[in-house]
Amino acid sequence: MTSDRPPGRGRSPVRIPVIPREARAYQGQAAGIVSRGLAGAIDIVVVFAMMGVFYLGWATLLFVIDPVAFRPPAVSRTMVIIVGGVLLVAYLAVGWATVGRTFGDHVLGLRVIDRRGRVPHPALALLRSVLCTVFMVGVLWAAVSPRRRSVQDILVRTSVIYDWDHFTRGE
Repeated sequence: MTSDRPPGRGRSPVRIPVIPREARAYQGQAAGIVSRGLAGAIDIVVVFAMMGVFYLGWATLLFVIDPVAFRPPAVSRTMVIIVGGVLLVAYLAVGWATVGRTFGDHVLGLRVIDRRGRVPHPALALLRSVLCTVFMVGVLWAAVSPRRRSVQDILVRTSVIYDWDHFTRGE
């Protein structure tokens, strides 16, 4: 007897565990300084890549406007710091306010949550991103804090947790 229904229709999907057995005990626990540092390093690389793309776009626009007199645009160190800071604040705030994670957090299986265990409100995510950008060394407090919270986490009442299981729930 054959059926017109596709295979597996009407049945629960099979869940294949993607979290290694050794890591399952850490699910939902506060993330350590190494994981947070690696995620932050990835995020810095992402922001530098964004800056590079913006610079190339600007240079291309100048070339298209006047190819004969084109010279690559000179950018001051101050401008790089200001634009980089603004991009980093925006990048972090959008990631944390929408899904609770940035690309670096995603790679490391981390999530930023508020005191209720939810994705931070956009204003809270923005405040946290400003604090993380202006006072980056504040994250080092997570290495000695019993609850693994950075200075920024303490000030805005957030936490960074391991959250690999979100990958299996269809994020």
